[in-house]
Amino acid sequence: MAIVTVTPKGQVMIPAPLRKQLGIKPGRKVSVEVEDDHLLIRLLPEDPVGALYGVLRRREAKE
Repeated sequence: MAIVTVTPKGQVMIPAPLRKQLGIKPGRKVSVEVEDDHLLIRLLPEDPVGALYGVLRRREAKE
């Protein structure tokens, strides 16, 4: 567990070992959500269009 401090601007720093483990590079997008009494930070796909490719593809009818 890492403990970080919130800056006066509301910013928090993700520690370098965690950024390295998750492959987070400058400019990477994340989503931040409130769940009960804590925050969830989730990485967004680097290529959102590519991540959705094929999602709406029809399933072939079973014969």
